[in-house]
Amino acid sequence: MVSLWLRRSLAACAFPGMVALALIVTFSRNGWQYEWDWSFDIVGSCTMLLAPFVAGIVAHDRANRIGPFVSAVEIGSVRAAAAALVLPVAAIVLACGAWLLVLLAATVRVLFHHPVGTPSLVSPIQVFVVLVAAALIGAAIGCTLANRAAGPVAAVLVYLAGSFGYLFEVDGLFLGGRSTGTMVGLEHDPRWTAGLLAAHGGLGLAAAAVVYLRARGRSVLVATVPALVVALAALVAFATLSAGASPLRTVSGSPQTCLGSAPRVCGPPEASHLLAVAQHGLAREYGRLSASGLDLRDRYAMPRGLPSHRFPADTGILNLQPEQFEGGRYDLDSAVLTLASPTYCRDLAGEALPPRDLIDAQALVTRWLSATLHSKETVRPVTPEVRTAYDTLRDCAPYEGAP
Repeated sequence: MVSLWLRRSLAACAFPGMVALALIVTFSRNGWQYEWDWSFDIVGSCTMLLAPFVAGIVAHDRANRIGPFVSAVEIGSVRAAAAALVLPVAAIVLACGAWLLVLLAATVRVLFHHPVGTPSLVSPIQVFVVLVAAALIGAAIGCTLANRAAGPVAAVLVYLAGSFGYLFEVDGLFLGGRSTGTMVGLEHDPRWTAGLLAAHGGLGLAAAAVVYLRARGRSVLVATVPALVVALAALVAFATLSAGASPLRTVSGSPQTCLGSAPRVCGPPEASHLLAVAQHGLAREYGRLSASGLDLRDRYAMPRGLPSHRFPADTGILNLQPEQFEGGRYDLDSAVLTLASPTYCRDLAGEALPPRDLIDAQALVTRWLSATLHSKETVRPVTPEVRTAYDTLRDCAPYEGAP
């Protein structure tokens, strides 16, 4: 029966569209090709569009295609219930197939860019659970509405749940990946992942119950009320398990890898390749700035993967993003941002508005460094104003991190 619905389902015709959606979401962003974890998470984020798409397709099929078939095999029979539940299975198979194709394409790209880290199975598991829940919810809406509005309603409902769930303390619904930047020094938070799996498992179970009971001839009220209770319990479990957590957390307690001198750069061991490129780029700019007379900081570190989250003293912030390494070189603008951060200032690390003197000092130093390093002319001695501004940043009260 699965093979029948693989052929008859609208998902079969929409398979190229699923692949296209996942490709657009994945390859419209850059930088992830340098990291295994980030690449898997970026491909996982395509469920933001793929999940509503799958829900809409299944709802349309259930409302407009499987209805005549269910009637033909006598509504209320076990066979009819089985047919109703097999339909979302067919869509799940096709959606997962489309996602795996895009994951394969992303993997091929990653292999050509000397990736750091190791692949994580967390994102693929999240994607599978999200797509299963979306397909079952689409089937439940399709057998409840049973008209042409079922498809659009299901798609919009799933999309809104994913986009605005944070308003109800259930942020992250129908999202298989959440990273927006490098995952070096980060890992998936088990509490948040457990909440996500529990939520989608509960939503999928509730939706499957609606599909089964409706196919057995139960009324909309009898089928949906218990399912709504289960769905609500799943969302409460999500909010409870993920309370105080976030999709990603900083890895702490791991030893730091430090490379080079003038300056010395430090970061998580898995980023040693990137650290070497960054150190080479910064050393080049150090050489150019030696004639300026500016007393540059000689050590920088990533504010991730630090023992007990403590940032070392007398250390600047290393701005390290994989997208800065196009062509195997450390981007000059990134070098400017690093050199303009000689201390991890406490007042710049908090959520409160930083003092005006720090903002002005960093802006002045950044402008001077950018103009000097982008210029092909001989570097001139630093002005007193820039020196004073740099000293303000260097001597600010440092952020010491968690106790």
